[in-house]
Amino acid sequence: MSFFRDVLDADVDDVFLDLDTFADEHIFMGQKVKAVVEEAHDSLDGGAKGDFVDATALAIISQRLIVRIKAGVLARLPVPEEDVMLDGLRYQVEKVTPQLGMTDITLVRSYA
Repeated sequence: MSFFRDVLDADVDDVFLDLDTFADEHIFMGQKVKAVVEEAHDSLDGGAKGDFVDATALAIISQRLIVRIKAGVLARLPVPEEDVMLDGLRYQVEKVTPQLGMTDITLVRSYA
């Protein structure tokens, strides 16, 4: 393995997945893991013209999470469209993306 990849691998544990820095413990697919979870909400556009956004016309319709876990930690990787559990809530896997020693798993949960 190259020096660069060795440094990245050390950073995964010592920085990104350090419980005092970025990561938290979660239960993902029945397994306790250290992960960084980023949240975003999808919304409907009210169709306003001229770049004007009427906040009352927006409706939050789903929750999207990106779960970042160290590569190789999960017993198996989920696949797109699979239903998985994260901390007791059911989500659908949108995509799974390897990222230099980490695996990004995008999850979606509809509110409607």
